[in-house]
Amino acid sequence: MNQVKLRRYQNLLIVSGTGVIIFGLWSVIKGILIFLTQTEYLIDPMNELPKGAIYRIILFGILAFFMGGIIFFRLFVGLSARSLGFGKKNRWLYLVFAFIMLLIALLSIVHDVRSIIDGEDFLGYIVSLIVDVTSGLTLLEMIVASFMVKRLRKFQKEG
Repeated sequence: MNQVKLRRYQNLLIVSGTGVIIFGLWSVIKGILIFLTQTEYLIDPMNELPKGAIYRIILFGILAFFMGGIIFFRLFVGLSARSLGFGKKNRWLYLVFAFIMLLIALLSIVHDVRSIIDGEDFLGYIVSLIVDVTSGLTLLEMIVASFMVKRLRKFQKEG
């Protein structure tokens, strides 16, 4: 019976690890879209400054740095979960990052709900809320499955 549970949680890890990676790609796309659609707040004021092109390049560099970081951490967490799901051993560091990402997802959900209540871009924030809730649940599912796989493997070694 424990073997069946172990296999089920391993499959869940593989699927949720893939989901974490996909939501990371969505986060980057979302960030780029926000950046491109908010030019009147981000880029246009820089045109008024002397050497505005330099500031735009710096802003693009900062954006690229953060988007790269999102992809890196999402890939690390997702691939680590998939690795555990495929039966390999891995460390706990990816779970620390997963908890941090889960907290960020919870903060994003709170922001989305507050924006909906305030009446800001209702449809946009509803879509964002759905995506953020789904991403958060995927992370939570992956964290629980990770602990269960580690626990069941330990139980299997002892038994």
